[in-house]
Amino acid sequence: VITSPSGAAIRDILNVLQRRCPHIPVTIYPVAVQGEQAKNEIVAALRRANHDRRELPCDVLILARGGGSLEDLWAFNEEIVALAIHDSELPVISGVGHEIDFTIADFVADQRAPTPSAAAELISQDSTILAQHLQRSLQQLSNQLQRQLKTQQTRLQNLSARLNTQQPESKLQQQSQRVDELDNRLAQALTRNLNRHQDKLSHLNSALQQQSPAPLIRQRQHDLQQLHHQLGLLVAQKLDKQQDQLQIHAARLDAYSPLATLKRGYSLTYDKKRRLIKSVKQVKPGQTITTQLADGTVESTVEQVQRDSF
Repeated sequence: VITSPSGAAIRDILNVLQRRCPHIPVTIYPVAVQGEQAKNEIVAALRRANHDRRELPCDVLILARGGGSLEDLWAFNEEIVALAIHDSELPVISGVGHEIDFTIADFVADQRAPTPSAAAELISQDSTILAQHLQRSLQQLSNQLQRQLKTQQTRLQNLSARLNTQQPESKLQQQSQRVDELDNRLAQALTRNLNRHQDKLSHLNSALQQQSPAPLIRQRQHDLQQLHHQLGLLVAQKLDKQQDQLQIHAARLDAYSPLATLKRGYSLTYDKKRRLIKSVKQVKPGQTITTQLADGTVESTVEQVQRDSF
């Protein structure tokens, strides 16, 4: 209920709900219902109610106030109030003023009630009618249960009569004798099968002793040791050969290495961008250059560039 907490409208709404349907929970959003701040508080309450519905289950909103002059009811004619009612995801019942009073909120709301009390009556059902409906439902349930009980009793009697005519005790005794006979036959068959498998196992054990694989395993182990020794010799020879070739290639690579050239007194000179300087045309006085020697680098500043005449 969105209304003034101290006005007559909230008292009328609560009295009607208490009289007609006291089990309905009510959440009150207190607002000013006239004055300059009334429209803003009403809009804020509508938005808060829609937001709170996730935690406070709510089925419908009542926007209400008692009667008054046109100026007293003007907050319910404001555009922002009409838009907030239109945007509400919860249905809104407008119960503003008396039956002869009309506001824009009445036309935007999902339902108009002529008074706050009438709005409360719209959302509540008379508890007397609910009690009558419950009593009829209970009577119908009782009648249905009695019919089902009589049906099951009749079925039980029929099954009992069929059971007596079929003499189940005699059939049970016959089946018990049959089970005993099958049990004896099964025990005898299992004993014969077990003895046959024991004889076969003894025969296989004797044959295995005569054809023992131990000598063959020892011969294979001796052959494996010889192969392992030969493999070790071949691997060692291969490694020695590969190492000799590696030394030859390393000597050749060292002969062609730029570092070997540097060790003989030569050097390489680069500019700041690490570009190799091959001509005096690439340098000018004041330029910083880097000279790569065999054991390090030297940074120099060019003082003079002299080009050869030949």
